[in-house]
Amino acid sequence: MLRGANKNMGSLFDIIDKEVLNEAADSNNRNIDAILGGLQPSDSVPIQPDESEWKILDYPERLARTFKFKESRQRNAFVLELLRYQDENKHHSKITITSDKVIVESYTHDLDRVTELDKELAEFCDDLYEDVGYFFMSEEENERNL
Repeated sequence: MLRGANKNMGSLFDIIDKEVLNEAADSNNRNIDAILGGLQPSDSVPIQPDESEWKILDYPERLARTFKFKESRQRNAFVLELLRYQDENKHHSKITITSDKVIVESYTHDLDRVTELDKELAEFCDDLYEDVGYFFMSEEENERNL
């Protein structure tokens, strides 16, 4: 019986910790996980994003993330593939390129809020970022990963 009580207490603490983290992460007390549907960046990516996850910005509500690249060819491949994806899906984001960073902001313009299309675009960006990092590794990084 004591073992079951500890299990329940652990679950309760997990719930409390998650709520505290959500409130700290979101000044408007909106649950980021609810909007993103549990999307999380990979920790094993050879290139790391400047920010660790997508953020929710207001006016209008939109998803935003900054991706940082070590080389211009990584950045260029990322942007080119993102533009192709957006054209195919007829859903476009705002892309800002500054040197080694690409900022992606997405929302559904007709509704002025985040929808399933924006979540799919965010997931595509995360996957693409990981792929670009893998395919454009330097020879030194490639040898370390073998």
